[in-house]
Amino acid sequence: MDYLINQRKLEESDIDKFRIGFTSYPKLEITSDPDYATICEETKGPFGPPNSLFRLKKKILLPLENSAGLVNGLVTRSIEKDTKYRYCQYLLKESKDIGAFFGLRQAYPSILNTGIVFVTEGAFDCISLSKVYPNTVSTLTSYINSEQMWFLDMIADYIVIVFDPDKAGREGSEKVFFENRSSSKKLINREIGHKDLNDILKEKGFNDFKKIVEKSLSTVKNFKIR
Repeated sequence: MDYLINQRKLEESDIDKFRIGFTSYPKLEITSDPDYATICEETKGPFGPPNSLFRLKKKILLPLENSAGLVNGLVTRSIEKDTKYRYCQYLLKESKDIGAFFGLRQAYPSILNTGIVFVTEGAFDCISLSKVYPNTVSTLTSYINSEQMWFLDMIADYIVIVFDPDKAGREGSEKVFFENRSSSKKLINREIGHKDLNDILKEKGFNDFKKIVEKSLSTVKNFKIR
């Protein structure tokens, strides 16, 4: 809670809204379901019983949900710097077929209402921007793969890429534009400040963060919405 609230500047309502959790010594019953078997196999450690999810031990859990609110993947985050598995992602079969997002369940109604989706890199950036624009999702990387693009293209008229203003973010945006240059949908790229979104929120506080975001994305408001 100290990490999430004091270091990441989230609120308890954010933690509840995005169903953020934490595990100490997790176990998962092994069943015949191939998705459960996959999670057990990918997260087990070199020691202990096969249902001991070693790589989820003492991790913050960020669930990936589809538009209906069903979990189809998981991102874990360790608050310890010196660990091999500080940041890991686990995807179930559905998310590999249609693309996985953080924040989709929360953003889905607003995306359908406005026809606009804002796409960030990280989960904490998504939570930060969603405080101003609730129609925000995260791809969990500086890229939008073909499955994710197919889904966004289906539900939104405008896809606004708001990746980090660094080399990886800019190269990722360029790659997305190049690979989808013939798409009928309107891809738009915007940079906000000189840091990632969560860092701006931590540094400036919400009121100034909101002003910066709204100024950077002011032209988006002029788009024709549904």
